[in-house]
Amino acid sequence: DQDNGLGGEGGKGGGLVYLMSYGTVGGTGSIVSNGSAGAASGHDGAGGGGAGGTVVVNSVGTISGISINANGAVGGTQTIPIVFPPITAQAEGPGGGGGGGYIATSGGAITQTVNPRANGITNESQLSEFRPNGATKGAIGTANQTVTNFTINTTGATICAGNTASISASISG
Repeated sequence: DQDNGLGGEGGKGGGLVYLMSYGTVGGTGSIVSNGSAGAASGHDGAGGGGAGGTVVVNSVGTISGISINANGAVGGTQTIPIVFPPITAQAEGPGGGGGGGYIATSGGAITQTVNPRANGITNESQLSEFRPNGATKGAIGTANQTVTNFTINTTGATICAGNTASISASISG
């Protein structure tokens, strides 16, 4: 409910990361495509958490050592300010939690996380026994998916600027 124009914005989703490597992918780094948290609100409904993004790592060589995260984010909380006289019946609701994202690789045993996050809550006194007020946490995402890479093979092809050539190629994979 945004009847007072004071609601929290929803969190941004994690976005898309697509990495194509004709070598190997390795090291100790991380690829991160997490959602961002939903904004809190004092009078109107809070924003939902952003969902985790999509990460695809397609490598002709091995994939090792790295970690990939596509986690959702927490939903915003509705925190009604304590004022005099008290504000009543302002339980428009907290934001839902963001769901986990999607991860696919062409192989390798790496750490992958696609965790959902929790919903926000409200401090409205009339809802002291049901703080989520209908908001739910996100759902778990999908990890450990496989993407097939293809190799284009050709023989004896050198093309210089300003010249043309006929190339025969075959696709394997």
